[in-house]
Amino acid sequence: MSRSCRAIMALVCLHIAVTGQQIVFHPAADTATGSGIALQRELWMAGTPARTLLPAEALPALFGDRNGDGLLNDAPLRFDACATSGQTIYASLASNCTLVDGSTLLDGDIFRLDPQGQLALVWSESQFAAATGASTVDIDALAISSTGELYFSFEDDEVTSLAAVIAQNGGTTLIDEQCVWRWNPSQTHATLHLTQAAVVATMNAAFGTTATSVVDTCGLEIDPLDSAALWITTASSSAALKGRIASTRSGGQAVQWAGVNFEPVAFGFASNCTLDSLALASLDWPVLRLTPDTGSSGVGSAGVATVTNLAPGAQVQLVVTTPQLPGPFAIPSTLPGWQGVAVDPTDPLFAASFAAPELLLGADPVGAAAYAFSYGGMLPGTQAMVQAIEVTTLRISNPALLTVGV
Repeated sequence: MSRSCRAIMALVCLHIAVTGQQIVFHPAADTATGSGIALQRELWMAGTPARTLLPAEALPALFGDRNGDGLLNDAPLRFDACATSGQTIYASLASNCTLVDGSTLLDGDIFRLDPQGQLALVWSESQFAAATGASTVDIDALAISSTGELYFSFEDDEVTSLAAVIAQNGGTTLIDEQCVWRWNPSQTHATLHLTQAAVVATMNAAFGTTATSVVDTCGLEIDPLDSAALWITTASSSAALKGRIASTRSGGQAVQWAGVNFEPVAFGFASNCTLDSLALASLDWPVLRLTPDTGSSGVGSAGVATVTNLAPGAQVQLVVTTPQLPGPFAIPSTLPGWQGVAVDPTDPLFAASFAAPELLLGADPVGAAAYAFSYGGMLPGTQAMVQAIEVTTLRISNPALLTVGV
């Protein structure tokens, strides 16, 4: 690599550090990390080590009791596309999802998701289909520019009826899933921003490969050094491309992390996994991660609620209430960390939590605290909503559910 290229890559890392932004993604499959398993239904933030931005434990609270059985256990299995703006995540799901109000999020819809329990459709599958001259579509990758333009790619090959797009695609009506679209929602139609050949050429130029296909474009972001360029990650199984990100800038540049080509093993993953979404975010929640066990009501069944990412030696208060159903329920919070209070302050258990000395924990030297208890004798199916707060800093954890099994 030339000195000028090295300087540019260093500037990328510097820019991300200065703006407080980090690369966000979710793995295409459950993948081992140094401290456990990164689940494909979680959003992760690159770091040393990487940590969860949106942990699986928070999803039931954000999606509510969708099937009306009185339990918060209906969270979707996997996200697909992801983009961020301010403190808000925009995402699509890998499969359709019926919400508590009876409406359905389709896999081609983009919805807004934030810790305050706000779940709202922003751009519909039908809008994307109409804009691209296609029919039923599934959004697989998404980036949002500062001017509101959308860059996206589909999960599958799609047939378009738009003459202008067919011409851009070399006269072919079939738009490959590696292609990237560009659409201003104020306009009727989208344009084909990158053909399959252009995406492949970008990856080859960035990493010195000779691929003829990268399988699928599964993550997009605006290049922070050039708003006219895109970051791209793909579903390629090539060892040189898997889990890596290229920028379209200058025909194809490798995106670097800590001085080396970005890849999951650089921040604690056991292997380089495919990134099934991609975003550059200034979000910093949950900060504290609360992970509870699901235990049996049988005699002697023990459970543990664990809080990590605490300051060593810090005190942390667990707060437990019954969940608000059907949800989603959250009170906006201006405290650091997770920005919604999902425990119910009107529940008598809220005040009782602060009066229970066993729920005030101390962190160990690595910043973890655990509360052990017995599930024995509890009614099967009982659920409790739990959040943790670090006493000195008032940092709030993600909400999580304690569930009593049979």
